[in-house]
Amino acid sequence: VVDDDKIEIGNPTVKNATVEYQIINQYQGDKVRVSKFKAKSRYRKTIGFRAQLTDIKIIKINL
Repeated sequence: VVDDDKIEIGNPTVKNATVEYQIINQYQGDKVRVSKFKAKSRYRKTIGFRAQLTDIKIIKINL
């Protein structure tokens, strides 16, 4: 995080830092199909999965 001439580098985070943000959109991602198959046993299984996604806008980073 750069603030005028001061640079803060965290490992892995910057202490006492807060982020102000705004949620823009919440939606589901594309469907991912997952299949299981076992040969010679007539076993087939297919399930679908859609991830929950969120678009955010970073307004301000406070140190």
